[in-house]
Amino acid sequence: MKPALFHLTLLIAAFVILHSSFVLAQGGSLTPPGAPAPTMKTLDQLEPRTPISSLPHTISASGSYYLTGNLTASPSGNGITINASNVTLDLGGFELVGNGGAGISGINVTITSANVTIRNGTVRNWSGLGVTAVNTTVIGMRVEHVRASGNSSGGIALGVDGVVVDCTAIGNVITGISGQTGCQVIRCIASNQTGSPVDGFNFGAQTQIKDCIAKSNSGDGITTGQGSVLSNCLADGNTLNGFVCGNRTVIDHCVASDNGSTGFRMLAGCSVTNSAANGNVVGLFAQTACALENFSAISNTSDGIQSGTAATLKNCSAVSNSGAFGINAGTGSTLVNCAARANISSLASSAGIVTAGACTLIGCTSAGNLTTNATPSATTAVGISTGSGCVLQGCTVQSNSGNGITTGAGANLTNCSADTNFGPFGISVGSGSTVANCSARANTSTETTSAGISTGLGCTVSGCTVTDNTSTNATLTATTGMGINVSNGSTVRDCTVRNSKGDGIRANVDCRIIGNMCETNGLSTGDGAGIHTTSTGNRIDSNHVAGTDRGIDVDSIANTIVRNTATGNTANYDIVASNSVGAIVNPANSAAIAGNGALASSLGTTDPWANFSE
Repeated sequence: MKPALFHLTLLIAAFVILHSSFVLAQGGSLTPPGAPAPTMKTLDQLEPRTPISSLPHTISASGSYYLTGNLTASPSGNGITINASNVTLDLGGFELVGNGGAGISGINVTITSANVTIRNGTVRNWSGLGVTAVNTTVIGMRVEHVRASGNSSGGIALGVDGVVVDCTAIGNVITGISGQTGCQVIRCIASNQTGSPVDGFNFGAQTQIKDCIAKSNSGDGITTGQGSVLSNCLADGNTLNGFVCGNRTVIDHCVASDNGSTGFRMLAGCSVTNSAANGNVVGLFAQTACALENFSAISNTSDGIQSGTAATLKNCSAVSNSGAFGINAGTGSTLVNCAARANISSLASSAGIVTAGACTLIGCTSAGNLTTNATPSATTAVGISTGSGCVLQGCTVQSNSGNGITTGAGANLTNCSADTNFGPFGISVGSGSTVANCSARANTSTETTSAGISTGLGCTVSGCTVTDNTSTNATLTATTGMGINVSNGSTVRDCTVRNSKGDGIRANVDCRIIGNMCETNGLSTGDGAGIHTTSTGNRIDSNHVAGTDRGIDVDSIANTIVRNTATGNTANYDIVASNSVGAIVNPANSAAIAGNGALASSLGTTDPWANFSE
């Protein structure tokens, strides 16, 4: 080996030896320590647990307990009795099974201040209850992921302020899941309870129920006490009611379908939002001062919505229900943007929307409501029917079998529309009512008296448009298919009435008919006048009548007829003797007019009260 290479080899060897010594001095022995030992604590070290391997068993001390396997009841005694607070019982996915012994339950909690948790398993076929708080004042009991089935006295029964989560109660003879006040129920199912009758869920006041299903129970689906809150729940196919709730309960995003009685049965002061009732007998029944918003009632076999006094309904709808009324609201209620469509009734009195007195309806719609009654009348399948003192604003009624709108006395209608209805009247109001800026078009009736708008005593009709109202009566007269028909002491002002089959405007005693436009009424196969008064004391002033059988027709004495124009009628004026009539003038035809020069009047009179006939 060459000297230089030899010296380099020695240098490298010395460096390796020195470096190895340094590493050994810093890191200790390189000898393996042996097999690894466990470093985590066991479940029993974290939560010491006591096994339960036979029944009956009584828990008398706080702690955590678990089943070692499926357990069946002994000949006598309850399955597990919990007689201590602060207990957790884990069923471990196993079953507690009854043996048919009389009056014994699967799990009994007897201590009042319980703070007991029961979870993860099945409790079935006990002659008593599956899981129960024996004393109803048991506090803070919690049941999770438990299935209770086939028990003869109920599935799961909590005390006060209990919690039940992700549990199922199926085929128990008494109530599926129940509790006292202040409980919380989340993501649970109660179905096919078989007693006569028994509920799926039954809880006291101030209960919260969320994301639950009550199905095919022999009683009600879900029953709660006052002040409860329910959300995202379904009650389907229960023999009695879907939801039965105490005063001031709040319901949101719930559905009641195909229950044997009422979908939602609510006491006073309740609120129901974003919910639906489909295929029940009555969709919803609510007592005084309830509030409904975004609620729909569809295909119920009786009324869609029934509310008590002072209710508030917003954006609610009743469609294809088969009772007397789609929506039925009590005295003093307010309905905003509500709709009733295609409800069908065989009853003598029926309507899409009906209210008692002193109600307010804003922007409501009632369309296509029908009757199957053998003798339809003004009270069958009305679009909107209200009591006395009601206010209707911007409401629309269309294609109803009966009247479009019918009100009691003292009603106030503005900007409403009645179109293509088949009752005697498109709009019919009681005495002392006001109808302003409304329209009645193409309403058709078989009755001997029918009209687009008809009023009681002392009413005012102003700014309305009434067109194309007609009649299919076999004998057409001046009263079949009228435009506007008013009773004694009424005023008709600034209205347009066209193409009525009968009279355009018809009045009786002491009415004022002022400033109206009446055109082509009573023509073709019909009979009628532009304006027709049948008794005394009327004032017919400043109207224009054109193209009718008779322009202005006055049948009785002591009326005043002034400042009207009549043109193109078969007879412009037909007035009996002994009336006060402004001069009837047939003006001369003027020459063509062009430019700004002076022009002599062609009217032929300066009488300010003159009537004109052309």
